[in-house]
Amino acid sequence: MYEVIPLWLIHAVSIIGLILGSITDFKTREVPDFLNFSLIAIGIVFGAVASIVSWTIWPVLSSLVGLGAGYLFGAAMFYTRQWGGGDAKMLMGLGALQGLGILTIINGSIPLFATTILSILIAGAFYGLLYAGYLIIKHWTNFKKEFKKANREKKQIRRRVITIITVVLLILISFLMPDRTLQTILIAMAFLLFFGVYSLVISRTIEKTCMIKMLSVGELTEGDWIVEDVLVKGKKICGPKDLGISEKQIKELHKLNVRKVKVKEGIPFIPGFLLGYIVIIIFGNWLQALILALF
Repeated sequence: MYEVIPLWLIHAVSIIGLILGSITDFKTREVPDFLNFSLIAIGIVFGAVASIVSWTIWPVLSSLVGLGAGYLFGAAMFYTRQWGGGDAKMLMGLGALQGLGILTIINGSIPLFATTILSILIAGAFYGLLYAGYLIIKHWTNFKKEFKKANREKKQIRRRVITIITVVLLILISFLMPDRTLQTILIAMAFLLFFGVYSLVISRTIEKTCMIKMLSVGELTEGDWIVEDVLVKGKKICGPKDLGISEKQIKELHKLNVRKVKVKEGIPFIPGFLLGYIVIIIFGNWLQALILALF
């Protein structure tokens, strides 16, 4: 497809979409459907134009396969509650724009879209850590109080004791290993285990003190994550098991005169997409280059 539709144009459309999506994600914690669907439509049109010009079905098929791959990966992240619906649809738009060439895969090359997904995940993790730090600073008083409380819980004390014993054992065993690689692996496992336990407490404390809030029903938007079951006369209207509240449920809450609902506010993740895409623009298909360099 890149022979007909220049890569710079695909990058330009993607970056514009990601910038607009980042702005709306920061402001409203959602990405408008018209923006995501516009990217999907443009990607399919690009593929169709490339197919007409080159007189082959492969470009438009590549765009459709990229759309499907974006849907599958985005759906997996959505249903595991890592991303919101807007994030998943944005990935579908990027998949339609970049395409996922079947011939590229058959030839043993890494498609650019695969590298884009990995770049988004890596940059997103880095961005998530920065955003978590921002939330901790913003809500420091409540965070510190809740963190101390969480660390004094019996479950956490037991978990901490077991972790420390395991870490000490791993380090002692590592000294007995004749192989330097095994020593490094065991020590790395020990540090990851130690920091992992505290990371779990920190993430739960951030969620409890910084991301859960009471919203009036009028402030709810479709896709908001509900923290507790909302019951009216014994009837469940919505709850945490729903994959985000629906427009129908919001209308029902209005009719039943429910005033406020406890909601979990997610991290605006599209800026993480933007960071990952900037990596792609700067370094190109770095995963392909890395594999070629290593093997």
